Amino acid sequence: MEKRPLINIIFLSVLTLGFYDIYWLASTRNEMVRKYRVKIPSAYYMILVKGLQFIGAAAVITLILFVAPAEHRVLTRAPSAPKPTANCYANYKINVNCKNEIDSYYAQTTDNSPYWYTSALLIIIAMIALEGFYITRWLWPYTKGVSKVTRGWSRSKVVALTLPGVLIPAPIKDTYPILLIQNSFNKL
Repeated sequence: MEKRPLINIIFLSVLTLGFYDIYWLASTRNEMVRKYRVKIPSAYYMILVKGLQFIGAAAVITLILFVAPAEHRVLTRAPSAPKPTANCYANYKINVNCKNEIDSYYAQTTDNSPYWYTSALLIIIAMIALEGFYITRWLWPYTKGVSKVTRGWSRSKVVALTLPGVLIPAPIKDTYPILLIQNSFNKL
């Protein structure tokens, strides 16, 4: 296995905001497959899942911080607002102008933000499902390869280190296990 200085891994992980960790996992996977004939799925699975999770996280942040608050508007009743026509009541759900006219007259809230929050929640659920796919289809065989190559690391130890933490910031939770595994690789 290629010897990499641990300080370089820390520096590159911080500098690239965690993208170096993905590169490191892919390159060590390729080394283990090439030198030790370990069967680990292609790194494209991991890159695809992590890319989709990055896109999902960006979408959730956008929905929660920008789109949903912009959709929440309170319309106040104007003192001289005319009463909506009977035709408008029949077309309330279809005609946007009628909807706004009725909402304006009765001073109701036009709030589509629950739909955006629900969309954000569904994206988060999809991201969790993707993480399960990543763990079972890529990370588990990778940990098997690390256990075989290092001959001292148990599979459970590698899994415990590489599973995502909930309360730990991403650069720390992803880089710390990589440092420990790379330290074992440097000793080979």
